[in-house]
Amino acid sequence: TKRTVDLIDYIFTPIIIILGLIGNTLSIHIMFKKRNRKTSTCIYMGILAIVDNGQMVTVLTTWLYNTIIKDMLTDDICKATIFFTGYFADFSIYLVILMTIDRMLAITMPFKKSWRSVPKICILIGCLMVFIFIRTIPLIVYGYASHDNVFNQTTCSLYTKNIGDFEKMLFPVLDIVIQSVLPSLSLLICNSIIVHKLRKRKQQISSLGIVNSNSQNAIFMSWQKSVTVMLLLISFASLILTLPMNIGMIMIPIIDEGTIHPDYIVLFEILWRLFFLNNAVNFYLCLIGGTRFKREVKKLFQDSSLFRLFKHSTGSSDSNNVITIQI
Repeated sequence: TKRTVDLIDYIFTPIIIILGLIGNTLSIHIMFKKRNRKTSTCIYMGILAIVDNGQMVTVLTTWLYNTIIKDMLTDDICKATIFFTGYFADFSIYLVILMTIDRMLAITMPFKKSWRSVPKICILIGCLMVFIFIRTIPLIVYGYASHDNVFNQTTCSLYTKNIGDFEKMLFPVLDIVIQSVLPSLSLLICNSIIVHKLRKRKQQISSLGIVNSNSQNAIFMSWQKSVTVMLLLISFASLILTLPMNIGMIMIPIIDEGTIHPDYIVLFEILWRLFFLNNAVNFYLCLIGGTRFKREVKKLFQDSSLFRLFKHSTGSSDSNNVITIQI
């Protein structure tokens, strides 16, 4: 068991951190370009990448402290780690919800653009930031450092010290409701409406006899489909990767002194990596589902100094095409 846990910690955790930091940083650079800052989805995706990078920095700091420095954890360090982990996790999933609602409004009420203006979106994100902060205050109160008798080391625990049995069950249940149940219902409803509206619009276009693939309507439908696929991938990835950990917080038996049962240690470690993987994969999901995002990434690398040097050495001509992510 110890060897398996070490394998997960020393190999998979750094891979998640590296992929996450690289992908999120590229997303930030692309989404906050001047020509992209005017679109609501780019604002959401840019803020989401910042939040996800915050989670990656938290994971990196904890990993370095436990694996490289190997110093004893204190209550203050554990409180900070648990707080930032929960804060960035909640912020990330609810940004995805807001982004999906924004896309739903764009499709169902395309002429109500004032509802989706950049200033209003920034105010909404600011309110969400305050709400998530208030919601995660209990993580500071109930987080603490405990001794793990299995590995004979100090670890961070939550909801198991100086509280009753009812509270031990109540807080994890609230976490799963806030982090999984409400997001699942919200994303399911919004995405269902989006898919229904797009299918209905496609049927209307077909009934009018518009079959030219080069027509404005065909281009618009292709763009809407690309954005929808990208958002669906991000939405379902958030649910699939975070739900197991939230369920595990209730199902995995934790002994009073904070020691996890040995039979569940490996499972617990895997669930944690899946949980953090949610903050590392959005860039790569956008590459899969977002056609224009993929073109923007390609152009970013083409404009890089290394790529220009390579093109100059091979005698290739430069391209001055400008791509805007109209999402």
